[in-house]
Amino acid sequence: MKKIIVIILTLFLVSGCIKKDLASDVVKAYLNNYVNLTSDVKESLNKTISENNEFSDLNKKMYKKILLRQYKDLKYTILTEEYDRDKALITVNINVYDLNKADEAATNYLSTNLKEFYDNDDKFNNDKYINYKLNLMYESKDRVDYNIVFFLNKKKNKWVLEQPTDSDLEKIHGIYKSNN
Repeated sequence: MKKIIVIILTLFLVSGCIKKDLASDVVKAYLNNYVNLTSDVKESLNKTISENNEFSDLNKKMYKKILLRQYKDLKYTILTEEYDRDKALITVNINVYDLNKADEAATNYLSTNLKEFYDNDDKFNNDKYINYKLNLMYESKDRVDYNIVFFLNKKKNKWVLEQPTDSDLEKIHGIYKSNN
C-alpha cells in the first residue's frame, strides 16, 4: 500500500513539474512584456517615438510617459483557448486607459475653442494643441475593455505568435476607434 502511494505521489509530482506547452503561455508572455516594460518593449517604443516628426522633443517625452503608463497598467484575462493541431486561437480581454476618448475630447475642445491654440502672431499653433491633447491623455482615468484574438502556429514544437493586427495593437495602446 505504501509503495502504491509513493508511486502515485511520484507520478503526480513528476507530471506536475512538466511544463505544458500552451499557446496561451506565449500570449501571456507577450502581454507581460508590456506590463513588465521589458527592454524590447522600451526599445521599440523609443524607436517609434524618435521617428515621429509630428511631435516636439517635449511632446515626445510626454507621449512616452503616456505609453509607459498604459503598458504598465494593462490588465488582461484569457477568455478562450481553441486548438486545432498546430494552430491556436487565444481570445483575451484587455483593460487599458481609453486614450481614444481623451483624443476625441481634445478634438471636440479644439473645434469650439480654436483661438486658445493660436500663437502671438494669430496663427494656429499645432504644438500647443498636441501638448493639450497629450496632457488630457496622461491625466485620463477612464478605462476601456477590448477583446483581442491572438493567432499562433506551432513551429518546431513551439507556439509562435503571429504579428498582431494594427487594430489589435491600437487596442493595446488604447487608441482604437471602432467603426460603429
